[in-house]
Amino acid sequence: MKPITLRQLLDTNQFQNLLHLKKELISYKNSGVIFYKEVMSSLEIDTPFELYFVLSKGAFPLGAFPGT
Repeated sequence: MKPITLRQLLDTNQFQNLLHLKKELISYKNSGVIFYKEVMSSLEIDTPFELYFVLSKGAFPLGAFPGT
């Protein structure tokens, strides 16, 4: 996995500020959606870290050629 920084996540314009971003990441980690090793509350904005996430299989099976 390619490391990412908080600055790169902020540059996506999905978060209002650094505090908002950190709160969201902590919340997602607590709910088991994402995983990272660092202590988010003290992570510096330009420190690279590895971010992993979970994808569910989904409730509806979808074949390669829907409708066939």
